Amino acid sequence: MGLLLGTTPQARLAKVTNEFFTYRIDAAEQLYKAGKIEKILISGDENSLDGVNEPECMRDSLLTKGVPASAIIMDGKGYRTICSIVNANKVFGLKSFTIISQEFHDERAIYQAEHLGLDIENVQACNAEMPKSRRAYLTSIREYFARVKMFLDLLT
Repeated sequence: MGLLLGTTPQARLAKVTNEFFTYRIDAAEQLYKAGKIEKILISGDENSLDGVNEPECMRDSLLTKGVPASAIIMDGKGYRTICSIVNANKVFGLKSFTIISQEFHDERAIYQAEHLGLDIENVQACNAEMPKSRRAYLTSIREYFARVKMFLDLLT
């Protein structure tokens, strides 16, 4: 099973194509078509800050790339990475899955999965391509703050 972590198809501020989204979709499609995963659980915010339903947008993109609807499961309650990990295990009963996102995000998600005391046997990552734009660099800076928040979440 693949756990595709959500993001919006357009960058929030600039309203240009979000390459993080594009590369995650490409990675999920490649895993599915290579037979490495049979299903994709798309976990994201069904009503993000800009009113976009992340899982629906990701599903629609996967459908256009030939992934059948029968291979897609939706989790619209993946408001944050920690929610996506907990939901995959507690709501959808996954004990073994491949997280699909960029490397920095995969690392954080795996760390959370390992430290939340969940009933998980095997979690691995498929690192989607990392965008090279200036905007992507700003996302890397944001990741430092996300990691601080992650540690606070794990403590409380």
